[in-house]
Amino acid sequence: MGLCKPSYPIKFSELGNPAPVEGRFLRRLNRFVAEVMVDGETAEAHLPNPGRLLELLFPGQTVYLLPSQGAKRYKIHGTLRNGDFVHLDTVRMNRVAEALIDRGLIPQLEGFRVTAREVRYHHSRFDLLLEGPSSPMVLEVKCCTLFNSLAAFFPDAPSERGTKHLRHLAEMDHMEKGVLFLVQSTAPKAFLPDWHTDPDFAGAFVEASKRGVRLMAAGISMSPSLELLAEPVEIPIPIEPAIPHMADRGSYCVIMKLEEDTDAEVGALGVIRFERGYYVYVGSGMGGLTSRMARHLRGHKTMRWHVDYLSSLCTAKRAFPIRADLRLECLLADRMARLGGRGIARFGSSDCGCESHLFHFQEDPSTQVFEAVLHIRSLIGLGCPVKP
Repeated sequence: MGLCKPSYPIKFSELGNPAPVEGRFLRRLNRFVAEVMVDGETAEAHLPNPGRLLELLFPGQTVYLLPSQGAKRYKIHGTLRNGDFVHLDTVRMNRVAEALIDRGLIPQLEGFRVTAREVRYHHSRFDLLLEGPSSPMVLEVKCCTLFNSLAAFFPDAPSERGTKHLRHLAEMDHMEKGVLFLVQSTAPKAFLPDWHTDPDFAGAFVEASKRGVRLMAAGISMSPSLELLAEPVEIPIPIEPAIPHMADRGSYCVIMKLEEDTDAEVGALGVIRFERGYYVYVGSGMGGLTSRMARHLRGHKTMRWHVDYLSSLCTAKRAFPIRADLRLECLLADRMARLGGRGIARFGSSDCGCESHLFHFQEDPSTQVFEAVLHIRSLIGLGCPVKP
C-alpha cells in the first residue's frame, strides 16, 4: 500500500455522496423489479442486479434505497449481510473498483492506473484498460455478493456473459489480462468460481487460470454512503481442492410448494396425508445430477421414486445443487431437521438409516436452506471435512 497508509474511512468524491433511505424488502416481482415498503407505504423499486440474491433479499430484510431516474420511484442501492453493506448496483461497483485501483488500494494491482473504460477486444467489451509498471492490462470487474465467513463465490446465477469474458481473455496473448472479483466483505477466507451454480463458468475459470489470465479477488468494506471503512484485503483463490468436485454429480435439495392439504398414494408407503405448505426433499445424483434435479422439477413423469408422487402435485419448485464427489443426502437430511423441518416417516430413505429425506415447513424455508447449502459448499471448496 505504499509507505504511508491512508486513514479510514475514505470518501471518494467521484462516487458522489449517496444518502439512501431505509426500507423493507417485500418480494421480487421479476429480475429487475422488487416490491419494497418505505415509511409504511408499498412501492416498486428498480433492482440493478440480475443475480438470484436469495441470501440477501427476503421478506422483511432491510434495503437501502435511492431515488430512481427511471420508471420506478426507487432504486435498490444495497442491503446488509452479516453486518457488511452489500452494494447491489453492478454499474456503480465498476466505478468503485476504478477509484480503488487509481489510489493503489487493490493489493494485487498496486502500480496500475485506469486509462480507459469499456474497451473492446476479441468481440467482447471489457470494463477497464489499465496502465501498469510493465505493460497495459485489460481488466474485467465482477461484483461478488455471494459469501459467508468461509468463502465467496461468483456467479450466484448462470452467467453466459461472464463465461464469454473468461474465454475471450484466455485467447488474448499480446498483453496482460485479468479479472478482479470485488467481494463485498473482508471476512471470507477464500474465493472460488461457483461450479455448483454455473459449471460452464467454473470450467472457463480453470482454463483461464492455465492460460495466463490474472484472476484476483479482493475483499472490501464499504458504508451505504460508499465510504471505504477499512483496508481492502487480498482473498486467496485455492482452486485445486475444488477441481475434483467439478463434475455432474453430487447431492441436492428441492423445495416444493403444496397449495392445499392432499391425500396421495406414495408407492409402497401407501396413502400419506400431505399438509399444505413447503416441502424440502434431499437426494443425490452421482450418475447425473443435472438430469436428476430436472426430473424432480418436471410436473409430469412416470412414477418411480417416492418424491415423484409429491412433486407432481406441487408448484413453485426450486433446486439447490451441491456438486461434489460425495454423497451428502443424509447430511442434508440432518440439516433440514435442524432447521425445524418435520420429517415424513420413511419417505425417500428406504436405503439408509435416516428417518426421512422429505421435510415439511409451514413457511418458505428457501433462505435458510440456501444458507445451509452454502455452508456445505464452502467446506467442500476449502477442502475441509464435511460431517454432521
